[in-house]
Amino acid sequence: MMKGKHIALVVALIILLPTAVKAQPLQLQTVETDGTVYEVVEELEPFTVTTYCPCQKCNGEWTGYPAKNGEPLRAGYTVAVDPNVIPLNTWLYLEGIGIRKACDTGGKVKGQKIDLLIGDCGGMNTYENVRVWVVEGDGNGAD
Repeated sequence: MMKGKHIALVVALIILLPTAVKAQPLQLQTVETDGTVYEVVEELEPFTVTTYCPCQKCNGEWTGYPAKNGEPLRAGYTVAVDPNVIPLNTWLYLEGIGIRKACDTGGKVKGQKIDLLIGDCGGMNTYENVRVWVVEGDGNGAD
């Protein structure tokens, strides 16, 4: 009889243990990319990240124009944001993507959405629940 009670107790612990242990969210203090260190200012709520490219199909009448902040559109650097949520010229770290600068806006970029500039329409994607941090740095490390 005692043997059976010990087995039941071990099984109960194995079943309960995974629900009792919870992973803590990643608390970033700095982000380093390409030799540039960025200080984390704050973590924002998760965003939906979509992609766009500088072609006529993606930009329509705005093709060939600079970003809203006056900088040229650059893949691996430029993101479009809702300036009511993220001010223009804010440096961001997007988990799994890298450092980007909030240079542009867009008619469909509202609320918790970021539009990531890519090189061409061939890599169009949508990423849900992307963790985003506001960072400070010189920006030379945008990847």
